[in-house]
Amino acid sequence: KSVTLRFGQMVPQFSLQRSQPDYLIPLIERARVINALIPTAETLARDIGVMLMVAPQHSGWHGSVGLFNGNGADRKGNEDRQFLVTARTTYAVHLGKQGLVQAGASMAYRQTTGLPMKHIFGDPVTYSGVDSRWGLEAMLRTKVWQVQGEYLQARLNRVTAWGYYLLVSRKFQKRHRLTLSLDKLRAPVVLQNENPWWIVGYGYYLKGQKNRIFLDLRFRKKNNGWDVRNVLELQLFFN
Repeated sequence: KSVTLRFGQMVPQFSLQRSQPDYLIPLIERARVINALIPTAETLARDIGVMLMVAPQHSGWHGSVGLFNGNGADRKGNEDRQFLVTARTTYAVHLGKQGLVQAGASMAYRQTTGLPMKHIFGDPVTYSGVDSRWGLEAMLRTKVWQVQGEYLQARLNRVTAWGYYLLVSRKFQKRHRLTLSLDKLRAPVVLQNENPWWIVGYGYYLKGQKNRIFLDLRFRKKNNGWDVRNVLELQLFFN
């Protein structure tokens, strides 16, 4: 369909990685900048509203604009009469049957009157004022390679939070995938250590493209050494 109008609770279209299903992300979780700077991040980016999506057939172009409550998931009321406006546009060029090059941009704007933003300011801080956000994205995907990156920025009165990630991923022999990534977030809640995370991820796929055993190793420089974290996880998707 070239034009779609959607009502109800949904994820506003903002950023590339937030629009990708979990099983298509070649790391154990989304980048910190995505989890922190997408609109209504505290409720997994879900909000109640209406969104218009336009994607002319065979054009490679996709655009969307949305009007949302702005208070997050499961909040039917809108006492302050302020709304969240979002927009995203992308353009893609297909490279054969399984190849794709895509670039795009996102924006979001709202006035707030005391919303929690723990991923930016921490708990128990609430924020009132102008909330303006934008982002740029790019991706290259082939049968075995996936390269993508994004830059996001949020302007909150006199505070600017920003970040980016870049990942390179390669699939080996159908069941193995190795991913390298750089993950950076600068926000008041992380000012004590602004150094980026370097991430190495390995996934062994049990069946198809969804179920996998995943090993995640990440490290960053600290004043007195290195901060190192690792996770071994079994991921099962049932839909």
